[in-house]
Amino acid sequence: MIFCSDSVKKILACDQIADDLVFDKRPSNQELIFGHILLSYEEGQPATPGDLVNLIGCSPESLRLMIRKAEKGKYLFSGGRPKYEILPGSKLLWLTHKISQEWLVRNQRRLLPFRPTVREVYTVTQAFDIHSRTSNRLSFVFKSPVKRGIVFFLLDRMNYGYFKLKRLKHNFPIDPESLRQFINIMQDAGYFEKMRKGNQTLIRASQSLQTLADEEVTKVCLDLNKGSNSFRPYSDFVARLKGKSNNLKELATAAQ
Repeated sequence: MIFCSDSVKKILACDQIADDLVFDKRPSNQELIFGHILLSYEEGQPATPGDLVNLIGCSPESLRLMIRKAEKGKYLFSGGRPKYEILPGSKLLWLTHKISQEWLVRNQRRLLPFRPTVREVYTVTQAFDIHSRTSNRLSFVFKSPVKRGIVFFLLDRMNYGYFKLKRLKHNFPIDPESLRQFINIMQDAGYFEKMRKGNQTLIRASQSLQTLADEEVTKVCLDLNKGSNSFRPYSDFVARLKGKSNNLKELATAAQ
């Protein structure tokens, strides 16, 4: 499984694969939590609460409440306390298969000329979003899977000029006020360009945003491809992120 920058950016530009499930008031956290559990299960690796808290940055209490709610609906189950493993239930696996196939059909034109598998889509989106959370670099740009999607969606359309704002609202599940604030922040930072044409608002990504996104995608592809011969590219990617994080903590402690 080889990941190239062009195919990764195409995947990141599509709308979210998550749908139908609401167990947390922060949908971006929920999507990352479920993605980690599903990919860990697919690769035969344990998914523990400690890993989820450290990788995603959610609080132990909010994670506990979300997992309890999902367990009541038979979407997740866990065992082996105190360091228990969280596993997807058959209900979640079936629903994931259903919405993933619908996602591929809905986005197949956007993904051309690439034809990624569902597993590749999950691996790419999860790896990039986890990388964004742990690096904490310019978090307002890639703050959530939705906003990351908006960024890459506009970058994918840079060659076509400006894009109508009202059309953007139909592609991503974000309320109008949150979208307005995000666009204003990105415009102030020089990452979005906005103009008015009659009664329409048009936006486009800037070249500086293109450069920033290319740098981050290259980093993710490099780490993912280090495990290209492995049967567990996502788990190996996470292990490398943990190693980098631990090294930074040790350097910070030594500096004190």
